Amino acid sequence: MNCSGTAVRAFMQSHQWRLKKNPLALNRQDELLVITDDVALPFGECRFKAKGGPGGQNGIRDIIKCVGTERFARLRIGVGAPHWFVGGNSGAPSGTAMDKFVLGRFNGDEQAAMTDLLRYTNELLRLYLHRGVALATTYGNSMDLQRYLKQYDASHTTPSSEVVLGMPSSPVPVQISQKDLPRVIAIVVFGFVAVSLLALRLNNFFAADGHNESFSFPKVKMFIGLYTMMLVFSRFYEHGTYVLYEMLWGCNVSLVLAIMALSLSNPFLVGVAMVTVSGDHLLWYIDTLSFVLTGKFITGAMKYLTYPENRSFSKTFFATHHWWFLPVCFYTTTAHGGMHGSSFMGSCVLTSFLAAYCRAFTPFEVRVPGSESILYLNVNGGYAFWRDIDIPLLHLLDHHHPALYIPFLSIVGNLVANGFPHILILGISLGFQHNPLLEGITH
Repeated sequence: MNCSGTAVRAFMQSHQWRLKKNPLALNRQDELLVITDDVALPFGECRFKAKGGPGGQNGIRDIIKCVGTERFARLRIGVGAPHWFVGGNSGAPSGTAMDKFVLGRFNGDEQAAMTDLLRYTNELLRLYLHRGVALATTYGNSMDLQRYLKQYDASHTTPSSEVVLGMPSSPVPVQISQKDLPRVIAIVVFGFVAVSLLALRLNNFFAADGHNESFSFPKVKMFIGLYTMMLVFSRFYEHGTYVLYEMLWGCNVSLVLAIMALSLSNPFLVGVAMVTVSGDHLLWYIDTLSFVLTGKFITGAMKYLTYPENRSFSKTFFATHHWWFLPVCFYTTTAHGGMHGSSFMGSCVLTSFLAAYCRAFTPFEVRVPGSESILYLNVNGGYAFWRDIDIPLLHLLDHHHPALYIPFLSIVGNLVANGFPHILILGISLGFQHNPLLEGITH
């Protein structure tokens, strides 16, 4: 046990696996979890800890030495005698032969409760695997074995981690390999065709007279088109088949909408694209500023860049459209009436369709051959609102039946996530339109 780091290091070397050194990697705690017994906790208490020193545990000390960092998660399982913690006491009395206690047998009550403790620990581990250390800590550190049994396991049936959290089960991860490429391409291509046709129908309905021959920016169109092509091919080259599903994200679809708008000389579609990305891109600006100032992503919109599966050039560099897309849209629309007044309604219809389509045809999570990692997709929030956005209202119906969840997402998601951002973007657009300093600059 005191040489636990040796086994961890051997595993890392054998599998060519390492904790990433990317400066954006704030959640290494979701890559490695060490489970230890802890006499400082009474039997039946389990506590997550995201990082820290060894705390007197020689096995942890050796892992820190061999891995080279303290930034990995731990799950401490209490084995302390319950009577140590009564009457205001916080641990074993002085003089306790701790080595004999740790190596001794559990008493009869503890042995009888061991099956329940293992079941409780299993649910905590399931929660950690599917939701990460932050949510596991929030739940696990406010619970103990007796409270768990009383509230969730009275019938001694094994609940899932999602039932513990009061929500339906998330779908089982789907394995995606190279042989699935034709099916994945068909789903993505059909999705883009359907979105394009829907966008044209929305244009005819809301802006039938919106065609403007002077709305022509060939260099901008070429730049967005080249960027989009490089985004697709570089991500596919680095990550394989499953990553093509991510092309259906609203921010990627908006790139195609902008190309369509510039090709058809139709500013309305640019406005729809702007509203579609407004909430997410504004949160990116906030997270960027907060990361520069504090080293943290305070809204969580950019946190996905720190996931192990996203630490690559293609996932990082080709996410920069979250910064430049809105300014480019302002540039193209300012001299042509600004953002269309019906853009919000068009975006609501488009995003609702994307969420329903992705719920029907894309997986929630995937596995790839040769890896035990579970890759989180949840494209367009088709199954649940994005896990890093900590607004309880938005997660109220996560993983519920699509007939209930999709309408909820369409209404609440658009009003909460894109409602205020749309008003802000519209205000900025109007401000640019009537700013005399910008005359002659945008065209």
